[in-house]
Amino acid sequence: MRQSSSAGDAPPRYRETRRGDDPLLVPRVPYAAAERKVNRRESRDGIGRALVSSKRYAEALPFLGRALTIRRAHPADPALRAEAAFLLAQAHWETRDQGEALRQAEAARADYSTSEGYRRREAADVEAWLAGRSP
Repeated sequence: MRQSSSAGDAPPRYRETRRGDDPLLVPRVPYAAAERKVNRRESRDGIGRALVSSKRYAEALPFLGRALTIRRAHPADPALRAEAAFLLAQAHWETRDQGEALRQAEAARADYSTSEGYRRREAADVEAWLAGRSP
């Protein structure tokens, strides 16, 4: 038997709402603008990554492009920009835009080299990818 919950039991920052028969707790106040932007970047990266993994490269381009634009506009760890740029490079390569793919991969390499806690494994992946595609 399912326990019943009431809005009175909810933490003060949350209110109860219903989805079908299931009670849900949702934030009472909206997230800060910065949190929303981070969540949007992460969701675009995640969708883009999933589409690249599924070999749906053309569909990934707008998600990854927007994620990278947002990451470049807001200061963040360069490794996060590099990750988005490298995914975008792979998608461009597979959609036959080799020039843009190489530009994005070079940007990823540069961002990885300046990131805090330099990510050697990821940087090596970019290097290997570029080595196999140099003109």
